[in-house]
Amino acid sequence: MCYKMNNRIRTLLLIIIVSFKAQSATIKMVIHEDPSIGAGTIWSWASFDNHFDKCLVDTGARISFVKRRNYPNYPALETGEQGVISGTPIQYDLIEIQKIQSDDFISTNHIVRAVKTNVPFNCLLGNDLFLEHSLRFDFSQNTITTDAIISKNSFPLIQYENKWIGFPVQINDIEYETFWDTGAGITLVDPEVIKQSPNNYTYVKDIPFNDPSGNHGSAPVYKMKSLKFGNYEITDTNVVSYSTAQIQKEVPEIKIVIGFNIIRQFNWIIDNKNMRWAIE
Repeated sequence: MCYKMNNRIRTLLLIIIVSFKAQSATIKMVIHEDPSIGAGTIWSWASFDNHFDKCLVDTGARISFVKRRNYPNYPALETGEQGVISGTPIQYDLIEIQKIQSDDFISTNHIVRAVKTNVPFNCLLGNDLFLEHSLRFDFSQNTITTDAIISKNSFPLIQYENKWIGFPVQINDIEYETFWDTGAGITLVDPEVIKQSPNNYTYVKDIPFNDPSGNHGSAPVYKMKSLKFGNYEITDTNVVSYSTAQIQKEVPEIKIVIGFNIIRQFNWIIDNKNMRWAIE
């Protein structure tokens, strides 16, 4: 009798634990959008060890970061330098944050970059926070929820270097690999891609543009007639033509970055657990 009761207790505890782990968390999105070309950014209010601020949500960033000046007494686990902003390398310390929270999404004992160089936002929620979750990006409600259930009509998701995510797309029956990047304000297409299918693009205008390394300059905007992925097709969408050479130093296959202006048009399931994506 005691043996059976212990088994029942174990089973009950297991159910409770599994239910707790499967509990969904929600992050509220704040959308900033430029209606003239459809570019935009996704933000969320978050706290890093109780320092509360509005943070960029950036699945194209390999690691989350904060401003070093807000954490002067945190010991540096490592010091580094990467990328450039206005020609100046980004200098940072790696520090440990005990608790990151955005609404009811929580991550504990997390290593982030504490940036010492001036950058245009105070904090960033990077892909390191999301790689173990199955996410639903709901632009009708402006929320991100975890532990989303993948649709039967789903497609393979590619993970690059355990840091970035993407999937293949087709232009005029030519296949390209992409990053799926909420931090890219507008979809970026390498000039080589445009040269391969010139009839798919119509020049619109030049705009000020920061490249993937943070350099300031200008770049041409084109109206892209067609982009296919999965069972879907996007038509007449603005894209920026700019070299992906900096990205290709780490992932040579990438020629296109799917940015906010395409992401914003759908509700997405990004299932990092099972490496699948879907549109609802």
